[in-house]
Amino acid sequence: MPSLTEDEISILQIRDFIFHVVHHGEDQPVLFDATPIGAFEKFFLERIRDTLKGNRFIFLEGSVTAAALNEIQTDRSKFVDISKTLARAFHTRGDKRIKLGVLILIRLSAGSRILFSIIKYDHETTLSYDVAQNSSAVLKEIANSFTKSKEAMQKSALIELNEDGGDLVVIDRKVAADISEFFRGFLTVRRAYDQDELTGALEKAIRATVKAHRDDLPAEIVSKVRERLYNTVQKREDFEEDQFFSEFFGADGSDEVKKTYQKLLKTNNIDGEIFKLSKAVIAKPRPTKYSTAEGVNLDIQERAQATVDIKYNVDGGAVIKITTAKLFER
Repeated sequence: MPSLTEDEISILQIRDFIFHVVHHGEDQPVLFDATPIGAFEKFFLERIRDTLKGNRFIFLEGSVTAAALNEIQTDRSKFVDISKTLARAFHTRGDKRIKLGVLILIRLSAGSRILFSIIKYDHETTLSYDVAQNSSAVLKEIANSFTKSKEAMQKSALIELNEDGGDLVVIDRKVAADISEFFRGFLTVRRAYDQDELTGALEKAIRATVKAHRDDLPAEIVSKVRERLYNTVQKREDFEEDQFFSEFFGADGSDEVKKTYQKLLKTNNIDGEIFKLSKAVIAKPRPTKYSTAEGVNLDIQERAQATVDIKYNVDGGAVIKITTAKLFER
């Protein structure tokens, strides 16, 4: 995937830049021969860095978008002509839900690496004002504007081509946990990992995080990872890393724990991903078994988990409370 190191992000540069107006009510887009970026490179680099937090995809065979970008990769002089081809393809897909805006094509470099960014930016009406001579303010409406609003950057893809087609990181505001059919068709891509693989990677990251901090985390987390993970997954539909962290670790999610968690998400290639959780991947907790230092053995079946309350002491001891309808000797 086009994952960049901090060093590569720091040297990311825009080499070519252009945009065209799309979905403005006419049959064809408004095409330009040049749209100089001027002093606004930093603004657009920030939007590209936002895209790095998206979901991972790969091109499917026969992708017209991938083929078009490959032409630019081979011959940089085709950048403007190919950008117009992509704008026409995007515009003529015909979806009334797509708002007036611009389709931006950017060619970037990060050291020796060449990447492309495709961004659909919605036009948003904003207000500005001038101060008149009589100290009054005169409001002005600006219809065609770029704002820092995350909602304005509706669709964004950061792309690195390779022999197999190319890897992408995609953000689509319409479908945060995947990609809209409109944008999927334009790019011709599929998710790099399916739901089962993503959920399995999450389980690995959580277990490794708890293991790394087992001396710092309370026993009710360390000794109940499987149960806690199962319960957290069952009550959520989508994975979003900050929400999941808060729900799993609660008040014990320190900055150090979160740093490890984020590092392990990256190691498992799911940092920034939002996806549908595959509930079947996380196995139901098996009967929990405990043995005390005094020789008492507990075998707690899943259906009885709620009847047992364990309170851990700071010295490692515990108080166990069992509520039962009837007690049998065996």
